Amino acid sequence: MNIHINQTEKLALAYADNQKAIATLEALRTDFRADLPTSLPVRSIIELKLFSHRSGLNEYHVQQLKRLVANDTALDPILILPLGGMFFLVDGHHRLAAYAALGRTSAIPVAYFDGSPREALTHSLEVNSRLSLTLDNQQRQNGAWKLVRIGGFTSKEIIKATGILKPQVTIMRKALQMLGEDANGYEEWWAARKAAKGESGANTADFDPDAELEEQSDVAADRMARAFSTHLADRPRLMAMTLEKYMGRRLGELVQYLSEYVDGDQEYDDDDLVPF
Repeated sequence: MNIHINQTEKLALAYADNQKAIATLEALRTDFRADLPTSLPVRSIIELKLFSHRSGLNEYHVQQLKRLVANDTALDPILILPLGGMFFLVDGHHRLAAYAALGRTSAIPVAYFDGSPREALTHSLEVNSRLSLTLDNQQRQNGAWKLVRIGGFTSKEIIKATGILKPQVTIMRKALQMLGEDANGYEEWWAARKAAKGESGANTADFDPDAELEEQSDVAADRMARAFSTHLADRPRLMAMTLEKYMGRRLGELVQYLSEYVDGDQEYDDDDLVPF
């Protein structure tokens, strides 16, 4: 027998224990429809603890995805389990968080899981358990540099393939012009950039300092994410104490720069203020 649940019950379901959630979802199941929309508003997608297999979101990854969306790069569709006229998130929590962080009001691309809630659960575990060797930031920059050297790829294609920013692609193309045929002698982007800036008569103003700082911060953030995972990002006070020790007398300068990135209307959870 199929049932319908209201908004209050949806919220309860989101935090329900796994057994209760599975039972509720199974009761909502109907025949799969082939005419479902290929995109959905963020607000219509329901997240459940049942399909979340991590202790929390990796904020660094969310920010990377957010940046791609802001640069008009299409992300892979998130996976949805359609039940009883509702749409439950199976896989794509970081992508959904990135859209939400941007205040995305238009519909986002989705794909649908054609199976039972139990099958969706095992599928979500499977895709999140696969061993993968993701490229770090330096490797992604090297990949973008490779595409620039080969030629024939649009900025949009390079950005989508590697995740770097458009200004970085522009810098790489300027470096290619400066180095000419010698460019193929540099497999690593950092070495190519250094060589291009050292070319006789090269206009170093062509190398956008903001884009270069963006590259360097990406590399540093990538190293932090790999070293600490979400340990520091999930504990802002611990992060603050760590930075105070690391920055020493230059902490005030850091705070001034950080103020440029803080949304004045941002609200903070009480948990951020609780001693660890």
